[in-house]
Amino acid sequence: MGRKKKKNTHREHPSPPVEPQVPDNNEESVDSRADRRHIFIGIIALTVIIAVPYLPILNNGFINFDDDVYITDNSMVKTGLTLESVRWAFTSFHTANWHPLTWLSHMCDYELFGLNPAGHHAMNLLLHVVSSIILLLAFTKLTNQLLLSFIVAVLFGIHPAHVESVAWAAERKDVLSTLFWMLTLWIYACYARQKSILKYISLVATFGMGLMAKPMLVTLPFVLLLLDYWPLNRVSIGSTADVSENASGHTERQSILSLVVEKIPLFILTIGSCVITFIAQKHGGAVASLTRFTFVERFANSMIAYLSYVGKAIWPTNLAVFYPHHGSNLSFLKLTLASLGIIAISVVFLWGLRKYRYLAVGWLWFIGTLVPVIGIIQVGEQGMADRYTYIPFVGLFIIACWFGADLIRKFACPGLLLKCGIPALMLVLAVGTWRQSRHWQTSGTLFQHTVEVTGDNYLARSMLGLYYTDTEPDKALLHFAETLRIRPTYSKAYYSIAKIMEGKENIPQAIENYQLAVRTDPSNGEAHNNLGLLLYRTGQAEKAIEHFRSALNIRSDYTEAHNNLGSILLELGKVDTASQHIREAIRLKPSYVTAHFNLGILYYRDGDTSAAISQYEKVIELKPDHAAAHYNLGNIYLGQSRYREAAALFSEALRLRPNFKEAETNLANAQRYLK
Repeated sequence: MGRKKKKNTHREHPSPPVEPQVPDNNEESVDSRADRRHIFIGIIALTVIIAVPYLPILNNGFINFDDDVYITDNSMVKTGLTLESVRWAFTSFHTANWHPLTWLSHMCDYELFGLNPAGHHAMNLLLHVVSSIILLLAFTKLTNQLLLSFIVAVLFGIHPAHVESVAWAAERKDVLSTLFWMLTLWIYACYARQKSILKYISLVATFGMGLMAKPMLVTLPFVLLLLDYWPLNRVSIGSTADVSENASGHTERQSILSLVVEKIPLFILTIGSCVITFIAQKHGGAVASLTRFTFVERFANSMIAYLSYVGKAIWPTNLAVFYPHHGSNLSFLKLTLASLGIIAISVVFLWGLRKYRYLAVGWLWFIGTLVPVIGIIQVGEQGMADRYTYIPFVGLFIIACWFGADLIRKFACPGLLLKCGIPALMLVLAVGTWRQSRHWQTSGTLFQHTVEVTGDNYLARSMLGLYYTDTEPDKALLHFAETLRIRPTYSKAYYSIAKIMEGKENIPQAIENYQLAVRTDPSNGEAHNNLGLLLYRTGQAEKAIEHFRSALNIRSDYTEAHNNLGSILLELGKVDTASQHIREAIRLKPSYVTAHFNLGILYYRDGDTSAAISQYEKVIELKPDHAAAHYNLGNIYLGQSRYREAAALFSEALRLRPNFKEAETNLANAQRYLK
């Protein structure tokens, strides 16, 4: 009998694709092969290439869109780093988000620069440059391809769509969280090269800190799984793990399940961040209900947004700070074409999965990292936003660089073409970034540009109106009128018109527009509060009380509404209830001058002159030019026969307010007793 042929028990694995990033077993890694001097030169070149186009932002000011909420009008940020402000950063859902590290970052900036916008912008730029450098190092570690990694980092650093994240001071959360994203990639590349518990702990900690800067990082564990497939080549397809060295120098491939298990702590952090973020955004009213945008409208807008983002990656023009949501205005044809376009690109890239793994990885990076902000869960009024591309575009840059390199090898492109073409592309992008940075000079230049490139943009018109409110109120009214022409139910426009009318002492028009503001948006607490003040001024105290209570139902920590309600109740003789609201206002804002003044009145009427004196002294300490506090304190001293002190206080009240008749009369009385 012939010898029985031995059955092959090993699964046959297809040959791995020929990819430039996977070295032979005997090939040196880039750390030993590439001259460290080249890496250092690359870092210096990258810094210069990115910094120069962004120089205009150092001359830009703050804008009236979120910069006030995050920096210029944020009392906690302007206290700097204190125990109270740090506690607030970790416990507050302010701006419908939980991102304590972002708040701490703004507080540090205030400690260093005050309200000098140049310092805040410079810090954003520094974080952006450092993130680009770490992206270069991370992808060099991941792929062993220094040149291609350098080009990816340059594209990330100078793509005009990324100007919004860098030039907008309030978008510190973008540049800060992305710094942690890039650090996590770098640490993971090192961990994949040689596992250690210290690297793993660093990986989890860095990811956690990134989530505390901006929750958009929730997709990062999924991206790490993509990187396991390419370029790390850690994934074993099949039940048997084969042994072959990959780009990271790690020799053991693992099953997909084991790689998922490896990242369980990261997924736990992701789930926790999602829960906290949803609670924060529901608490802040940022999550739009299905009555605002139906699921079909959200899906349709998402498809359009995905294709639009691809278009802006390739041809970054007509960039704007706000793109209105399409809502029900999308045509079926446009939706169909966008959906087919996304499906077609996905099919092509996934079809090339085995031969060109980077196509699928880059595309899934792009698609996946946009999921939290693509609009299925709608937060805010925008249909899309340039800042949302900050991390997702890296996936498209991977495709462009590695596929471009393969095409160059296949068609043997002349070296001169490469030496001229790549720098030319960088120059075009750099010029685009320079020009886009200049649009952020003021709120006026920014939103005027937005109107020019987006057409009927209600929010841009409204922000232009706010920009001109103090300097050219009539021009502001024209912009608000345009806002209401585009969107007749925009409550904030009615509110802004009412404030202008109030400034013009046109009280009937102011009341009418405040009423329209609360009618179109019953959750507009500021409109309820201001309407209450005007109704009280016109003798409608009971209606005023209703609106103050509505404001507090909307926001229980509305300090001004507590004080205003307490002040009216005090006038009506409802001392106990008035005291509760005034004290709550002081608890919420210990430096609230008006509330301390009202509490002084309350104590005086209740016969507690000692407590009243303490409150008026507190008012004068907080606001030395408060004429009424000097006068009221002088009155108490006059009643206590402390004539010299009373006279001094009345004199100061008169100095601060020369036409203060009551102070003049009481000063004469005090001086008569002194004689």
